Amino acid sequence: MSPECCPPGAGRPSYWGVRTARPRRSLAPSESTPTASDRSTRRCCALSTGSQLARASVKPSTARCRGTPVPCRDLERGRLTIDDVAFARRRATRWSGTSPVEVAQSLHTGANRLGREGRFGDAVRDLERAIELWRRLAEADPDAFSARLARSLHAESVWLGADGLPDEAMRLSVEAVAILRARRARALDGADEELARALNGLGAALVAMGRPAEAVAPVAEAVSLRRSAASDGAPRRTMEFAATLVHLGRTLDAAGRHREALPALNEAEQFYRTAAEHDPGAAGTAHADVVDAIGLACEAIGDGDAAVRFFAESVDIRGALDAAHEPAPGLAASLQHLARAFGRVGRLIDAAGAADAAVRVGRRTTSERTPDERVSFAGILLTAAETSSVVGRAEAAANHAGDALGLLGCATDGRRLRVADAGAVDEATAAALRARAFRALSNALAGSGRDIEAARAAECAVDALQPAVEHDRGTVAGLDDTALALALHLHAQRLATVGRCLEAMDRSSEAVNLLRATVAGRPSARAELAVVLADHSARTGEAGHLARALEPVDEALGLLRDAPGTTPTETLAAVHLVRAERLGALGRGDEALADTTMSLQLLRDATGTEAVRPRELLANALRRLATLLRAAGRSGEAELADARAANVDTSPATAG
Repeated sequence: MSPECCPPGAGRPSYWGVRTARPRRSLAPSESTPTASDRSTRRCCALSTGSQLARASVKPSTARCRGTPVPCRDLERGRLTIDDVAFARRRATRWSGTSPVEVAQSLHTGANRLGREGRFGDAVRDLERAIELWRRLAEADPDAFSARLARSLHAESVWLGADGLPDEAMRLSVEAVAILRARRARALDGADEELARALNGLGAALVAMGRPAEAVAPVAEAVSLRRSAASDGAPRRTMEFAATLVHLGRTLDAAGRHREALPALNEAEQFYRTAAEHDPGAAGTAHADVVDAIGLACEAIGDGDAAVRFFAESVDIRGALDAAHEPAPGLAASLQHLARAFGRVGRLIDAAGAADAAVRVGRRTTSERTPDERVSFAGILLTAAETSSVVGRAEAAANHAGDALGLLGCATDGRRLRVADAGAVDEATAAALRARAFRALSNALAGSGRDIEAARAAECAVDALQPAVEHDRGTVAGLDDTALALALHLHAQRLATVGRCLEAMDRSSEAVNLLRATVAGRPSARAELAVVLADHSARTGEAGHLARALEPVDEALGLLRDAPGTTPTETLAAVHLVRAERLGALGRGDEALADTTMSLQLLRDATGTEAVRPRELLANALRRLATLLRAAGRSGEAELADARAANVDTSPATAG
């Protein structure tokens, strides 16, 4: 029987029991059968002063005389694992004559060291043994040992969470909080500080389980406790309070309460700013992390200018640290955030520059990449690919997207993928990341005129998402019906470009059906559905169904009219232009001319940015206008419209 299936002791479920479905290692043949040495070690451990550790799993009656064959019934009954035997063999001599308190403390300290080294399973195993000792000691003297029991429970919850077991981590955190609340009720020394630490751990476990709304209350209570403790002005307590404020801000942000997150983050930022002024090397990175968190909250509430300002400040802080203490952690990620924020406020050239800088820093600071770093860097490359596509740098975008796909493949380990921000991530998240990379590659290839390859890349994005969405729908960001619909929409566009009109119409129909089902629960999907409906109208017309082609675009305009003030100008202009094309194909020239004129009016302001897309739309609208004017016999005006379209094509700053 493997150690994963054998809990080390009776009572609460063990770490190894939880891991049954995910075995950590295979036993060597020499480990599969207990040897005489193992049985002797078990006997020695049971007779030593430190034997209480072993007696939790091994009954003393099972240990007989040295050398006597002893059937390992304990192993068969689940009382003893191979790891218990190896553990006892290593430490029996060291702990001979050692008190249980010293043994438990040694286990706790060593486990935390193992956890910091990334050996989460070993850390949890040692902490389970420490907890068994603390439980017996706390039963005899609760006031003296219950705090240490809670501390080990909290530590085990931290390493279980790091190892991808948030359910088990939360159970231990709840137990630790209950123990410490009882100590606080008895007004024991240090109860507030220990309780605040445990409440923080409980909040982190709830967030990891996808329950951030429930995590707010315990973290807010921890803030209240640490605010009182920091009132004496002690530096250590002040910084603990600031760290808990940051935790509260991030928890509120994760719960969707972005505006409420800002006061906590701003208050914490003042503490870190003061600390960084006195010691930039020690506090500078933490200060930049808080500034980044404020920028993310501003971005979430739609304050793009404020987000740009905070991300730029974070880049400045990390840049100064990079010059003095190379390399500065997080500089590439901050540049990535800044690139995204620039893109959202229309500063696309700046966005491309920031993304390129993020790539350069990422290449320099992660030359020997762990799987976590490879996936993080792949995200930076994808941001650079997306911004490069928008500003017309197709070749650079294709190179970045190809590099990202290579990194994502290298980072995969069977069905497990580890990323820095989210801990252990399964194939579902890998699928979402790969689909994003294939979409970026498709856009880049289309921008360089490689239409057949672009269609194939778009098909790969659909292939990456479709089985994962069906199996793990909604488990991770970017893995839902909306993501799949947009991938299908892109594939339909690429198929139409290479003349596969009937297939394009079928793909766009699938995308429309998926998005219609999401609009009721997500009003923000209206604009996405309108774009896909307009595209479906174009695909239907290209397939020869001219009368049916007008229905989807009319539905799209109806959706946009129902949400005034929330639709991007470019989107509304594009829908009007599609409607004009459909009306023109049906011979309804006057109506087509009216829609084309409306599209032109909407696009005049949008083309003032560096964006390629609005300029393309304006040029197409002017060409459509020229066609309609010729059909109406107004050739002079048609020539003027053609000239203005050519001017837009050759002059990015021209607004038409």
